[in-house]
Amino acid sequence: MLAKQVPDRVHSDLARHGVANLPTPASILICGLSNLAKHVSERTPSHLLSLLTPAHMPATPMTVLPANHLKVACHDIVEPFPGAILPDETHLTSIIDFPGSWDGTIPMLIHCFAGVSRSTAAALVVAAARETRPVETLTEQLRSVAPHAHPNHHMISIADTLLELEGTFVAAVQRMGFGKLVDNSPLVELNVTL
Repeated sequence: MLAKQVPDRVHSDLARHGVANLPTPASILICGLSNLAKHVSERTPSHLLSLLTPAHMPATPMTVLPANHLKVACHDIVEPFPGAILPDETHLTSIIDFPGSWDGTIPMLIHCFAGVSRSTAAALVVAAARETRPVETLTEQLRSVAPHAHPNHHMISIADTLLELEGTFVAAVQRMGFGKLVDNSPLVELNVTL
């Protein structure tokens, strides 16, 4: 968005001085399943990431290209449980790789069942994989806009390893502490710079 607001002559001057790409501010939206249709309609995201059990997985909205809707079938658990799907390295790799085509000019929406644990973890993972800011800054920002957020620690631990963050991601999420209980999680907007 910032890059599109800067006149072409300024981009030419910046390029001449060795500044080829301006960072692009982008929004990652986070919500629960009960408000998904409303937020897809109102915010028209280009990319959608759904983290739900297979029984709750939604169809791809008509406004989102099928290739831009990643469906991650897993339960909100942090250790194996009979009959449940524990998030694993394959799930987290797909989350890290998914936004590859996302340029940030239109928001990405990430949701789980409640908009509290899997979706907030996935939003942090997407941000950490794309951002240059420290993960501590991202977790502080998430806590400031989402007092209810309680990112799934198992997902964060796997992402910490995959992103080679040497425990800093896990520690930053642990410092967030427990989220506040809410009846219905509000739409959250996490601002990132691509």
